[in-house]
Amino acid sequence: MANLIGGLFKTIKANFVELPFNPDVRIINDNIVVYAVGPSLIHFKNSQQIEFIICGSALDENLKLMDEDSWRTHTAGNDDYSKLNGHFLLVKIHGNKIEIKNDTLGLRELFFSKQNDGIFFSTRLDWLVNLIDSPQLNFDYLCSMWNFENPLVEECLISNVKLFGRGGTAQISIEQLSITNNSWLPKKQENTVEDIVEMISCLIQSLLKNGKKYLLDYQVELIQEHFYHYFYSSIVRNGIPKLLDR
Repeated sequence: MANLIGGLFKTIKANFVELPFNPDVRIINDNIVVYAVGPSLIHFKNSQQIEFIICGSALDENLKLMDEDSWRTHTAGNDDYSKLNGHFLLVKIHGNKIEIKNDTLGLRELFFSKQNDGIFFSTRLDWLVNLIDSPQLNFDYLCSMWNFENPLVEECLISNVKLFGRGGTAQISIEQLSITNNSWLPKKQENTVEDIVEMISCLIQSLLKNGKKYLLDYQVELIQEHFYHYFYSSIVRNGIPKLLDR
């Protein structure tokens, strides 16, 4: 898995951290420093000399794994990444600014911390902690969430450290860190009562069909009879007798 660590500093600080790895990508540009390493890592510059780092893996709308050519094409005139699948971070470096985007579900984590000498970010919280003055545990998060995997929140174990979140866009300049999220949630499908009855009926028929090798015929008929008797009587009690005419 690819990982990265970086920051935008008020003063140039190329050796801002002792790296626990030999970076595959090393960017030192004015006040910007980014190091990245890992197998699922893509790095390129476009014709406008905008630098891109993609950390993680993504699938396009046709569920095809995106390679460097795919990313070059997508970033050329498209700023919408909501239709891409997978888990990824896209880091865009242009001049003295950094823009970062992630996947719709926020599966590829990134942590941010704003300190006196700059704004830091990393895919690894343990790497980022080394750049924080007097880090403190966030006991509210620890006690309420018990550190579930990907709990769909934007807090983490360390106070004053922000988790990127779902469908995020981060804008980093020397003085400011701005993060917005287009949080994904499952969409409620509008169904009528008839649709629900049909779905449940299909489910029961499928269960009975697949269970026939374990049940005798009369047992299957008995289960089916009891199910429909209970289900339709419940519908009548709830004031929807029109379904009995189906």
